[in-house]
This record gives sequence, C-alpha cells and structure tokens, in this order.
Amino acid sequence: MASPIRHADCFHDFPEDIVRTILEEAASDTNEPAWACARVSRKVQGWTEPIMYRHIRVEHTSARAVLLARTVNSHPAKPATFFATSVKSLYIDVWDDSEPTAIFSILGACPNIVGLHLSTLYLGKSFLVGNHSVWKGFSKLEKLRIAPNMFSPYHFTFLSGPLENPMFAFITHLELPWNYRLRGLSWKLPSFSSLQALTHMCILSCDSGGDIISMFVQVRSWVPHIPTQLMIYTTRIRVRY
Repeated sequence: MASPIRHADCFHDFPEDIVRTILEEAASDTNEPAWACARVSRKVQGWTEPIMYRHIRVEHTSARAVLLARTVNSHPAKPATFFATSVKSLYIDVWDDSEPTAIFSILGACPNIVGLHLSTLYLGKSFLVGNHSVWKGFSKLEKLRIAPNMFSPYHFTFLSGPLENPMFAFITHLELPWNYRLRGLSWKLPSFSSLQALTHMCILSCDSGGDIISMFVQVRSWVPHIPTQLMIYTTRIRVRY
C-alpha cells in the first residue's frame, strides 16, 4: 500500500478528528498495514502505532522473532507499557528452535493479549507451561492455540488456579494440535469441566495410523467431563501420504 500522505500538511484543510479517522482506518488494514503513517509525525505515530501493533504475526523463521524482540525490548519513542497495552493478539508460527528466548521475550512483553496462536518445535524444558513465568501472566486469554508438548508433566490440567494454569481462566476458543508424541502423558480429565467459558474446541492431528487411534481413544474419555456450555467441538485430521 502506498503511503496515504507524502507530507504532514496534506490534510491541513481538514479538522484534526477527521484526519485522525482517515489515518487510523488506513493503519487498520491487517493485510497490508500502512506503516508509512507512523513516519508522518510524532502525533500521527501516536495515533496509528497502537492500531498497527494490535495484531502481531511472526512466521516462518526465528530471525523474524529476533527482530521483533529487539523492537519490543528497546522502544525509546514509545511509552514503557506500549506493547503490554496495545497488543491484543499474537500469531507465532516459527518452525526452527534457534531463538526460543526471542519468542518468550515477545510473549512476556504482551501479557494482556486475548488471542494466542503458538506453533513451534519443542523449545526446551525451561520454556514449558509450568516452568516459565511468562505463562502465569496471561490472565485475559480468550482464544488459544497451543500444542500439548508445551506443557510440563505436572501441568497437564485445565485448572486455572494460580498454582495451575491461569491462562485457562477465560478461554472461550481452544485448539490443541495432537501432532506431537506426548511420551505417555495425558490430561487430568476431570479438570476439563472447569473451563466454564469454553464454547468452541478443536483437536487437530497431523499424524496417521496408531497416533490418530490413540488420540481418539483419549479424546473419547473426555466426554463425561465436557463443559456444559461447549457449543462446538471439531476434530481435524490431516493425513500424510
């Protein structure tokens, strides 16, 4: 998208509130954000950056995560709480594990997100739910996509107490990819009914044969513990040939 304005005075004949509305609308295009808006002036930067950083996507390689982590950790032109208050969702889909600290630096800077999609390789024991402090900070999550291999053995529970997994407290949409071997671990099933806000759930499998059968056997045992307000449950299977 071309820069919406080339000079700071292009809209000098318009009232400021109209100018702000135009620029905020340009900045809200999630398919092609108008990053040039933030370079018009400090005032316009203050209007548009909270919108452009509202939904963050990091895909493909951890190199992109490193660049974003640098921005998150060093932003002298922004308020200290900028990312904590502005970012509402994170979509992280990184399939190399060379920079887990960068990914968790981003997660730690955005504790107030309501949506998290996290697709990564196994990042190491110290980064698992239950082992890393960042997971305790997500108290407003509503939509979550996370793999079971991101949980430590003692945190295979849906309980949301301060000693369990607080991030489950307000979850309405939950997606659990089942394309990882769980090393014999399984969820504490009675805790499933504690997800009192859950309305949509999806189990996703990318494996085949015995792994899918094992998944169905375990998921079938969840039925007695389904939260009463759950409206939609789906199972997605991607067969590999």
